[in-house]
Amino acid sequence: MGNETARILIETTIRRTLRQFPDDPERSARNLVDMALNFADGPRQQQFFQAARDVLKNEDSPYYALARDVVDHVQTQRLLGFGMALGYNSCTAGVRDIRAEERRGSCHIPWMVTLALGENTERLREIISQGEQLGIHTWALWADGNPAAALPLVQSHPESAFILFCRPGNLGEELLDQASELQNLMLAIRAEEGAIALCHRLRGGQMLYSLCFVYGDRHRESILNGELLAGVEELHPVFTVLMPEPDCSQETRQAVHHYAMDSRRGEHFKTIVWEYAGDTELVDAVISGEGLCAGFDRLGNLLSSRPVRGNFNLQERDLPDIFRLAFPTEGEQP
Repeated sequence: MGNETARILIETTIRRTLRQFPDDPERSARNLVDMALNFADGPRQQQFFQAARDVLKNEDSPYYALARDVVDHVQTQRLLGFGMALGYNSCTAGVRDIRAEERRGSCHIPWMVTLALGENTERLREIISQGEQLGIHTWALWADGNPAAALPLVQSHPESAFILFCRPGNLGEELLDQASELQNLMLAIRAEEGAIALCHRLRGGQMLYSLCFVYGDRHRESILNGELLAGVEELHPVFTVLMPEPDCSQETRQAVHHYAMDSRRGEHFKTIVWEYAGDTELVDAVISGEGLCAGFDRLGNLLSSRPVRGNFNLQERDLPDIFRLAFPTEGEQP
């Protein structure tokens, strides 16, 4: 089955399932997972979706309540647009392209790339296009200062899913109105002053959003004892992202990642807890057999969860060259 035919079939099925969801959310959720299993490419992906199916065997799972809440409070076209970009373009067709490129280039290609927004957004537009050619269709944009700069990037790449990490104080009404027009965008709001009011605003506008807690060693105990996430369900985020600070210790990162995995397996929250670095690597391992979390800072410098020989910058090299030189597969040296 060709990619375009598969895409049309999947989009039609999802659209129909979303219409049926309010009447039978349990069956609708299982149908979506079963469809993902049918299109899963390779044993690791099949195991991944089989685990999701096992979770849904629990009729009291809070994920049913989460799914019902999302369908009830997020515009259908936005759910469809973001879902197709993430679920099909990135995690289905994109996975096949990534694997093919990895074989051709003898290098590891991450399934998702983080980009910190600097001044040269036109270069980032080129980089995203290069990434899409490799099969990358999920992008995390970090915009502490000027999230408005991200919107043209999102708009010019409708086939990719974008998660825009930003502070609530930087999201005014005009920017939110512009963001609401983008169907392939999810906002990830940093959990700080103003986040509660903003979450209510986004929910009222039927927008897709998540919460982001930036943590360090000093937050470890409050995360592991559940204190940090207490009450987060009241804000109705799809994901609750735990983002490590650059100087956070590996010990704390591992402990928080285990906490996130345990919370998902134990179905503790009506939100999907995601430890950014560890869970991004986990999905990458499902796709490529070896986990990798990669991104670029405001100056274009490569940041990686894997040790890299040398320094690599987006202003000096194109994305395929960076991956080939920084992440050669075992036995291959640049």
